[in-house]
Amino acid sequence: MSQPLRVVGVSGSPTHPSHTTVLVDEVAHAYAEAMGGISRTIRCCPS
Repeated sequence: MSQPLRVVGVSGSPTHPSHTTVLVDEVAHAYAEAMGGISRTIRCCPS
């Protein structure tokens, strides 16, 4: 049996937090759902 499609969204940068994390989450989730996969979002931001 094959593995489900994994969709990964990445938001932010090493120097500034993202203003579009919600959009990245929604797009990754919608695409994964349409393709029968799973989604995950990685948030990169300064500490």
